[in-house]
Amino acid sequence: MLIENTKEKEKYFEPIKQCFLFKDVEEETVSKILSDERLKYAVFEKNNCIYSYKSFEKSLGIILKGKISVNKYKENGEVLINYLKTGNAFGGAAVFSKSERYIAELRAETKCVILFVSDEVLKDMFRISEKTMLNYMTYLSDSLVFLNKRLDIFSAGNAEERIKEYIRINAAPNGEGIYELTIQSYSRLAEYLSIGRASLYRILDDFKAQGLIDKSGKKIYIKGELK
Repeated sequence: MLIENTKEKEKYFEPIKQCFLFKDVEEETVSKILSDERLKYAVFEKNNCIYSYKSFEKSLGIILKGKISVNKYKENGEVLINYLKTGNAFGGAAVFSKSERYIAELRAETKCVILFVSDEVLKDMFRISEKTMLNYMTYLSDSLVFLNKRLDIFSAGNAEERIKEYIRINAAPNGEGIYELTIQSYSRLAEYLSIGRASLYRILDDFKAQGLIDKSGKKIYIKGELK
């Protein structure tokens, strides 16, 4: 469902201004860009398909409200690639691509409001503000870094090696200099790593018994050779 009411659109102007695309861009320039009537605001209900492999927009999507999942479909079922939340963007690599197939399927995990910025609007935006173009290039580069990390995890080998690689990549030092990782959901992590939940728990318990990690609730603390 599209949002047509101008007042309703204006409610999202402040979140849009915080988007990576407008980082360090002058307020006047941002306001001019947001006045473009070609910008499309869309509402998706929970579980709605936002993009499929064959049906997608040649646009940059910016999540103004809600959470979406990025999924791949294989012969043995669905593989979770990532979650995107308010302020995140998607579709940037496909905007100027000639491919007629999208790389994944995107599903609304909650009710979502998404701003679609078409290729033509982006071209005009880059002409108005070189900074928006540089911000867009940074976003694309960061997306490639994420994909490379994902490949590192899945090329690591068996389930144990994938879990080790995931922990290595995502753990960060806390205030005490100890590398730690917060798991939002063990079920979602198992899905993300394409392993069973029971296997995930068993392997983490094995790592703890081997002295590789400490585990307390949703916190994992790295020890030993995992560093």
